[in-house]
Amino acid sequence: MHRVQPEKKVPSEGAQDDLIANAYLYFYDTLSTWLGPSAEPVFSERLKALWSTIKDDMQVVVIDLDDNDDAQVIFETLNALGTPLLPADLIKNFLFQSPDLKNENVQAIYDRYWKPFDDDAAFWREEVRQGRLNRPRIDLFLQHYLTLRKGKGDEVQATHLFAEFRLLARTDAAITTTKQHLESIHTYGAIFQKFMSGFSRSSPEGRFFYRLNELDTTTVFPVLLEVFKRAGGIPSDEVRSVLTDLESFLVRRMICGLTTKNYNTLMRSLILHLRSEDTFSAKAVKDYLLVQDAESTRWPKDDEFEKAWLNRPLYAVLTRARVRIVLEALELEMYTGKTEKITIDSKLTIEHVMPQE
Repeated sequence: MHRVQPEKKVPSEGAQDDLIANAYLYFYDTLSTWLGPSAEPVFSERLKALWSTIKDDMQVVVIDLDDNDDAQVIFETLNALGTPLLPADLIKNFLFQSPDLKNENVQAIYDRYWKPFDDDAAFWREEVRQGRLNRPRIDLFLQHYLTLRKGKGDEVQATHLFAEFRLLARTDAAITTTKQHLESIHTYGAIFQKFMSGFSRSSPEGRFFYRLNELDTTTVFPVLLEVFKRAGGIPSDEVRSVLTDLESFLVRRMICGLTTKNYNTLMRSLILHLRSEDTFSAKAVKDYLLVQDAESTRWPKDDEFEKAWLNRPLYAVLTRARVRIVLEALELEMYTGKTEKITIDSKLTIEHVMPQE
């Protein structure tokens, strides 16, 4: 085999020109290194193996697209029998194929904004339960992110995340470049990850998200993404006031036996209201919740809560997990400066609350 060394071309910083030529140079260098010097005995064996692999195992597919064909849908379909593609994969491909990255350092942008999602795949692609279904955690994040970003009152369907994002990318007046979209996803993604595992259970934030998990609702996440974003991702008295009010709203409705079916709509309308006022302050959140008077959205007042607390058979109608968070909260409030606080990491079972007679 006689090798002709191609002339090396050094691409300009951030340029995406001559992708085919650069790909050729990459494979030439990689294969040359693997084959080794032609005088070595192993060279012929490796060359035969390479030729056999390319001839028998490598397939090249060329697809000619019409103007009305959707390249992303075809991309998803072709990979349907391989590694499952998530909406995040399609969004990633859509963004990094954007023409406005042509003169950017794409590798640096990827490393800065998207690489954390790929590096921590164990977290982002883990199947987690939402309602009756299990979904990858990154799908849940994107659904909450799109609910926040859309600026409309309609629901973001979990099965149409890519289509929703593509529409957002074309219509969002606040974010106009691909780099801004990537930066936004990265920022809110880091906040969302904190919701899952970034707070100590002994902190107010940690207790809130633990209780929220036991309540089996994530509908408040879009609101909280923006609340934490505006606080720089750092817990503060303002943030904790929002958490306290949202917890009170959810727990009071649970104790009073009120429906949870309209929470998605309520949170979307709350986001629209807060955006119109250009504030996600604790006062704005509390004021909006207090004026709700529909059966599916009202915040129970003290007298209704007291009546339900004294008369509803909570131990019989609530799940054990929800009974436990109520008892844990009561115990926590009974602590004083003279009380020895004992931390129990595992969940305790409930045997007896009080004698029945």
